[in-house]
Amino acid sequence: MNLSRLALANRFEVSPKSLVRFWPLLAVLGFALFPIEWLPVLGPILYQVFPSTGSHFVGHFLLFSTFGGLLLQTFPGLRFRTALYFDLLLLAGIGQETFQALCRQDALIVDTCGDLLTDLSGALVVFLLVRIWGKLVK
Repeated sequence: MNLSRLALANRFEVSPKSLVRFWPLLAVLGFALFPIEWLPVLGPILYQVFPSTGSHFVGHFLLFSTFGGLLLQTFPGLRFRTALYFDLLLLAGIGQETFQALCRQDALIVDTCGDLLTDLSGALVVFLLVRIWGKLVK
């Protein structure tokens, strides 16, 4: 094994101590991807908190702005890799919509596009706030 591969392998070494910083990110991602219908106790609570279409979009916006913020906090280099940041969040959004559609046993529908746009809007707002904050702090 040459030195560059060894350095790369050591760079991505995972230890229990290094995993601690990933827990909040993984928890929000897990919550986003998990089909709510599978948790009969949680479903009615969420439908009471987000009863209308507008509040449903607010939920998506808040979830993905939280996920985007945690992603930027966990991987600060993503502040300068805009395309990768949005690709990761789009992938999470598509994953969420796919899992939900599979759980409900229906096709991905037009609402999915609105949900994805709302997800990316939340991600965009957080991304811009982090970039602006970074420039103000300098």
